[in-house]
Amino acid sequence: MTLTLVEQIKQVLNGKKNVLVCFPENGSHDAISSAIALSLFFKKLDKEVDIVSNNFKCPEQLEFLLETKNITSEFKDLRKCIIKVDLTENGLKEVNYNVNGNELNISITPKNGSFEPHKIKMRSSEFKYDIIVTSGVAELDSLGKIYKNNTKLFLNTPILNIDFSAENEHFGHINFVNITSTSIAETVYLLINKLASEHLTAEIANALLTGMLINTKSFQSSKIRPRTLMIASRLMDLGANRQEVVQNLYKNKKLSTLKLWGDVLSNLQSHEQSKFVWSTLTRENFVRAGAKINDLNDIFDDLILTSPEAKIVLLLHEHPEKNNEIHGILKTVEPFNALKLSRECRSIGNSTEAKFILNNTQLKDAEDSITQKIINNI
Repeated sequence: MTLTLVEQIKQVLNGKKNVLVCFPENGSHDAISSAIALSLFFKKLDKEVDIVSNNFKCPEQLEFLLETKNITSEFKDLRKCIIKVDLTENGLKEVNYNVNGNELNISITPKNGSFEPHKIKMRSSEFKYDIIVTSGVAELDSLGKIYKNNTKLFLNTPILNIDFSAENEHFGHINFVNITSTSIAETVYLLINKLASEHLTAEIANALLTGMLINTKSFQSSKIRPRTLMIASRLMDLGANRQEVVQNLYKNKKLSTLKLWGDVLSNLQSHEQSKFVWSTLTRENFVRAGAKINDLNDIFDDLILTSPEAKIVLLLHEHPEKNNEIHGILKTVEPFNALKLSRECRSIGNSTEAKFILNNTQLKDAEDSITQKIINNI
């Protein structure tokens, strides 16, 4: 008898003790919130969970989700080195070690005689994790160095791939990709509700509502369906605090963020025929505002909310600390595809949000080139 997708997921999760949850480098608020919800859910199932994302820096708007403190940028204790010594003839008196600079010296003293080299063997242990769960990862390369430097881990470990993007490459052993969802968080809710709805706690509901609010522009998106609103209502019944979520996402603004927001509005431009708006920020804008690159997450969401008719929104900015590096964030709504519109920039992301970095170019040149390409491709 053929198993349903949810039954397959239950089967692959059965017996697994150590779970790795990961999301893309520079992942969206939705991806982060959903990863948190998944981590909390797996902990309710008595599993050990790590959340890892390359170069992770928590956006200030999400610090109220306490589980963000447990997200790391690198693996810990991923694999052990095991040294095996045959003690049959010589026995064991003691084992000592010392660290000299970058070298570890291990001294093994036998009870009698000496250890011959052929009696000493070394090998690597199995990987720490027995399952990997991805949150909003359209392709494994978007994980950055945690994938590129650990390809054996991803090749040899079962992957549960959770997403809502039509651009998802279905790289997982099991792919729970629901393109009718409005967010990763909505997809995660659908999965948890089918797997073990009794474990949907208030803390999990809060994280999921956060992701849904962000990705639907506070439920103003044209993709909203009755199911989305029913899920949001269900999450609040479970204890999600909508007031707390909205307060942290949209109302707690630092002075530096407000200053940078003023620069975004001053530089705002549009191409009305294509419903395309964009803005730029220079390194000097960051310095004058006393702002950091993480402040852009808040600003970009505000830019979308203040441009309700826009279907394509682009923000280009100089990196506040790195010379000759231009960063771009592009968000779209149907029928436009962010990843396709920015593909020439080697972007990463999905159909609704893409990010890219351009090297050795000036901001004005990048603006002229990219905006024209987007207009031409619409």
